[in-house]
Amino acid sequence: MLLERVPYGLMMPTIYGPVIVSRHDINQTNHLLKTGRAHGHDSTDMIAKLSVLKGPEPFVVDVGANFGLFSLGLASLLQGRGVYHCFEAQRILFNMIAGSVALNGYSNIFCHHIAVGEEAGAIEIPQFDYNQEMNFGSVEFGAQQRERLSQERGSDPDKQEFVEMRTLDSFNFPRVDILKVDVEGMEPQVLRGAEKLIDAWRPLMLVEHLKSDSQSLANQITAKDYKLYALSDDFICIPNELAHLIPDA
Repeated sequence: MLLERVPYGLMMPTIYGPVIVSRHDINQTNHLLKTGRAHGHDSTDMIAKLSVLKGPEPFVVDVGANFGLFSLGLASLLQGRGVYHCFEAQRILFNMIAGSVALNGYSNIFCHHIAVGEEAGAIEIPQFDYNQEMNFGSVEFGAQQRERLSQERGSDPDKQEFVEMRTLDSFNFPRVDILKVDVEGMEPQVLRGAEKLIDAWRPLMLVEHLKSDSQSLANQITAKDYKLYALSDDFICIPNELAHLIPDA
């Protein structure tokens, strides 16, 4: 029997193991197809190298996980060591992450269908068609989509869907060694909701600055006594008390 349509989910071989992605994604899926690596792999590789500053079994928090490629990539580079908590607010993408985690047999990667911000509540999931082409990693939560995408955001009340929003501080993690934040312009809010965590555990941080005011975001992070290094669209953030261990720091 012929299918009426091809399912949006696609399992791909990668250097991290098999991963489930959207066949219609025009960013990560294309990059994986051509290279076997995620777009942004260099940042993941750098964090893997720096993770020795925090010990052999890092506790990792991944906010804005998209297809889960940062956590899957880091876990692969660290030969499965560590504990990972992945947060993804788009339900469809969250389902893909959970599938990839199961396919690769990781029992130390925890997946959360939760939005992360500076306060508790709920936020609407932007409406897009997952059966049409788009860069699904560029979806922006909030009042409007500032970056122009290949689809217009929908507004059908029958398709309205909300997701819980929490602060990272509310999770009371036993520790955090690595914090990655890539949330399409909401990075400042996520960090404000993680101030206690940052003060207590002084994690290495990978923070995207592409859609934020870069200088304001840099000031926010350095005010927490961090040294910043720019790598592509990301800030690699090292606690000042560890910066002397970095060559040329």
